Amino acid sequence: MRQVRRDYQNFARPDREHPPVPQPKAQRALHHIRDLFVLMAVLRHQRALAQHQPRQHRALAVHKLAIDQRVQRFHRNPVKARVLQLLLCGQGSPPSISQDRYPGKGYGRAARNLPPRLHRTGCSIIGPMETGLKDRVAVVAGSSLGIGRATALALAAEGAHLALCARRQEGLDRVAADARQRFGVQVHTQALDVSDSQAVRAFVAATHGRFGRIDVCVPNAGGPPAKPFLDTTLDEWERAWQLNLRSAVVFCQAVIPHMQGQHWGRIVTLTSYTVKQPVPELVLSNTIRAGVMGLVRSLAGQFGRDGITINNVGPGFTATDRSRSLLEQRAKNRNLPLEQIQRELESEIPIGRMAQPEEVAAAIVWLASEAAASITGQTILVDGGSYKGL
Repeated sequence: MRQVRRDYQNFARPDREHPPVPQPKAQRALHHIRDLFVLMAVLRHQRALAQHQPRQHRALAVHKLAIDQRVQRFHRNPVKARVLQLLLCGQGSPPSISQDRYPGKGYGRAARNLPPRLHRTGCSIIGPMETGLKDRVAVVAGSSLGIGRATALALAAEGAHLALCARRQEGLDRVAADARQRFGVQVHTQALDVSDSQAVRAFVAATHGRFGRIDVCVPNAGGPPAKPFLDTTLDEWERAWQLNLRSAVVFCQAVIPHMQGQHWGRIVTLTSYTVKQPVPELVLSNTIRAGVMGLVRSLAGQFGRDGITINNVGPGFTATDRSRSLLEQRAKNRNLPLEQIQRELESEIPIGRMAQPEEVAAAIVWLASEAAASITGQTILVDGGSYKGL
């Protein structure tokens, strides 16, 4: 940290004159060396940010214009551009000129001075997309099976530590052991029913107490039963509200204050593509989960300035136990073999098959990443093109 602060103090400001050097070659060499040290300081800054210390680096914004000018100078020189690529992009974190990485006032004035290419990409050198999730902490509900399990492992693969909850402890233990063995991350587990608001709040508090932070939250719960409207009961409507909408409200209420404190957070709710294209026998899901979309849109507008993005993922029919039970119910109602019902369903999906849980998890990981910092309040469908609307 002290080294980074010294770098900030030594940044060359545009209005600061340097002592003249009589020999032109020596003067150019001095400029090259100064540029190199400035960009090395940017690399140290990014490493410090990866350790979740953004408040200590707001001083960088004071020297933002000077840094931008150095990056532009490297952009114009092929040899120096290669040096920048080796120094920064080779480390897996290309320099990004964005409010998210360089918080503080004055960014807008500096950004207007950037050339068009830097406006479009945020960096003149394009490298592999980094999620920025390493050593962050992700809460994943309903994570013992299906999409929840796939999401937990996908986040662990990016280096995120996990806090997992589901109703059955044995399922959680299997996922936790898999994540620890394969990815070397820390995992906290707790068996609970997400419709129990007090248990959810206690779980979030325990997670923050253990890890000291919460960066990502994926509220998730099993869907309500498939029934025609006239066969539903008020108790089933109450249960669906508690399980699928109220639980998302409670998770958001519990995690957002922690995310506000660190000025960074990602919430990704899980619903279904039926929020946009209702399925007749899923009237409970169609209705209650549409409320989650309203919640997402409302919170996205309220907490965006706190560095928190809130989005929703709506899977279509996915190869999970939930989808199999729905197909079995259809087969029973129509007195047809399960295989025939599945073939009919897949023939209606443009890609010709159901999605895999890992494909849904990939969308969630992207929305939770630093790369998706400008995406909020949206519903992303992972349905193989089943939704027919515009």
